Order: sequence, then structure tokens, then C-alpha cells
Amino acid sequence: TPEVLESLETASLAAQFESPTDFPDGRMILPALVSGRTRLLIGQPGGSFVPLLQTQEETGPLVIRVGESKVALLVGSGSKQALTLASVKEGRILRRFDDTEGKTIEELAASPDGKTLYYVSSGSVWSVPSEGGSSHKLCVGDGVAVDPNGRDLIVNLIEQQQVRLERFPLPDGPPQEIHVESKDPIIPMPVGPETINRAGKMLVGVVPNDSWFFRMGILNLSTGVVTRVPLNYQADIFMSTWTNDERILSVASTIRAHIWRFRPIH
Repeated sequence: TPEVLESLETASLAAQFESPTDFPDGRMILPALVSGRTRLLIGQPGGSFVPLLQTQEETGPLVIRVGESKVALLVGSGSKQALTLASVKEGRILRRFDDTEGKTIEELAASPDGKTLYYVSSGSVWSVPSEGGSSHKLCVGDGVAVDPNGRDLIVNLIEQQQVRLERFPLPDGPPQEIHVESKDPIIPMPVGPETINRAGKMLVGVVPNDSWFFRMGILNLSTGVVTRVPLNYQADIFMSTWTNDERILSVASTIRAHIWRFRPIH
């Protein structure tokens, strides 16, 4: 039975499909709706949460940790939205990547050393130096995860019949298909940035044949075998990440129903 750290009643629909973000000091980032605008909040579970950045622009819901004290995130809205690098300690934007402005970005990831950012846009995986520079298209992909070895990316491709996984050796490939053995199909969603641990185990979402809810599986990248994680929790598990102490942090979406009765006043 998982421990529920925090829950939100006012999160955007997109927020449930984003990977959770936590820090070594126990703080975590939550995507929320504040006055109808997307805002990223930071705080300790069970405590108060405050805005991540001192800005009036919309922030998130996409965000990833870069090193110990920085994050990469989307800031702005519509054609003015762009990928940025920000300081968590100072609560301010450090750098804006102008060539990403107006792009539809579906996922973010960062290299283990924090020197390179990766993002998915228009069915392709791109890289950009975190210190600034132009984006470079790497390969076709709908989601991206970074292997802790720093030498490979794991990319998923959402096709009509199935979801395929490929290993992309940096810097130029070519991609190598990963054979997957699973009785439960992998969900057609991006894989998530920090889903691979140092033992080569990758967290993936699966669609069980015996459950209404999406569940979590662990893919052994060496053997291709997926093992479902048994959970006593009635909710859809969308995105998961490994924590520093090898626990699993997930975003779940529960289903709640309410019956309302209205009495006419005469």
C-alpha cells in the first residue's frame, strides 16, 4: 500500500501525466492551478507549499530537476511559452532558451551531469546545452529517459499497434530496438525522465488485462522482461520516478464520484 505524500484538488489535466519531482532535502514540486493559471509549487510533504518562481507568468506543469539546485521547466503560455532554466534556491529564472519559444514540448529530461537538457517536440527528441545554445534534433521519439550511465537515451515510440522502446547511444546513435517481454502492454504515454536506476531497471506504465486501472511495471533493460508492481491502491498510475534511496515516487489519479441534490427555493 503506497504512502500518499500530497494530493491536489486543483491541478490541470496535464499535470497527472507529468513525472513527479523531488529533491534530496525532501522537498517536492507540485503542479497546481492558482486563479485558473498553471503554477508550480514547492514544499515539504505535510507542510505549506509556495510558488517555485517569483514570476507572474504561468509555470509548468513540465519540470525536471537539473543537479541539486536547479530545474528546467516551461514558463509562459501560448506562443510565448519557452523552455527555461531556473534556480530553486533563489526562485528566479536563470536562462531562457529562445529557440524553443512557441514549441509544443511534451517531455523534458536532463543528463546526469546537468550539462545537457533533452526535450520532446513534434515527434522528435532534441538536445540543448543547459548553459545556452541552439537545439539539436537527435532522433524520432515520443518520450525520453536518460540512462544514469550518461551515454544512452531510452526513447519510446507510440505506434498504432504498440509502444516500442529504443536505446539511442549518444551523441548520434543509431537507435537500437529494445526487445520487451510483457503480458501487459506498455501504456501509450511518454516514458518519463528519471525512470531508470543504476541497476538498469526502468519504470514503465502498463495496461493490465485484469484491471480497470493503469498500473506500474519494472522493465529489466538487460533481459527485456517486465514485472508488474503489486499495488493495493485503486487509481491510475501514470508517471513514476526513482528516488535517491531507490524508492518509487508516482503520480496517481483517483476516480471520485459525487451525487448532488438541488432543492428549489419557493
